[in-house]
Amino acid sequence: MAMTGRMLKRVGIGLLALGMMGEAMARSLSPTRLTDFEHYTLALSWHPGFCHVEGRGRAECATDTPDGLLVLHGLWPSLPQQLRQQGVAQSEWWQAGCYHFSGEPRGGFCRLTPLTLEDRLQGRLEQAMPGTRSCLERHEYTKHAACFGLSAQDYFSTALQLYRRINASDWSDFMRLRAGTMVARETLLARFREEFRTDSTRALRLDCERREGVAWLTGIAIGIQRRALDAFPQPRSLAPLEPGSCPSRFLIAAPS
Repeated sequence: MAMTGRMLKRVGIGLLALGMMGEAMARSLSPTRLTDFEHYTLALSWHPGFCHVEGRGRAECATDTPDGLLVLHGLWPSLPQQLRQQGVAQSEWWQAGCYHFSGEPRGGFCRLTPLTLEDRLQGRLEQAMPGTRSCLERHEYTKHAACFGLSAQDYFSTALQLYRRINASDWSDFMRLRAGTMVARETLLARFREEFRTDSTRALRLDCERREGVAWLTGIAIGIQRRALDAFPQPRSLAPLEPGSCPSRFLIAAPS
């Protein structure tokens, strides 16, 4: 039986995921502290929207993004149960993360200690995360990984693998083809359900900021079960997140 273009796309994504699964297994993301949390949030930015709304004066918005419109922001562990039992609220955790223990430094991200990454990983990270031009990787590691006993090498290697999987999906292509247009939130949610074979879209959060009377898409988040990173984006790997901030219709900005 002949395969349709969509079927071939799904087969290609499946093979890509299987190939990356071996890579992920070779460098497993295994927290050694605060291990009693439920899921990760893979945080991505829609670069043109982010730069329009928040990027004034930011180095990462001064040039084009080598890897495209959807870029890596970070990988965030959810609130550990032991901290919840100590009275740490969910809102406090998302605001402070590991800074809950160390205190957030003053003077900007570039005041944080530089990370030591293998040259190849550093290059891949700079392609996928334009925020490295503003030392975002130092902040992401210090806030979301250091207190879990994760090495920077393992943390970013895994984050990049997850990013590559979502960026290679038909759903991401669907978004890129609509850059510069207003879209219905339900259209993206329905396409997510179809692409990732899930009955729920609670694993997907769409975040917007309103400027000039228009809601601009700035961020995308996907929930991933802590013990199922290697299975992402299979349905069993997805974890529910809090609702996003995008209204029923919003703008997917095109590069300026």
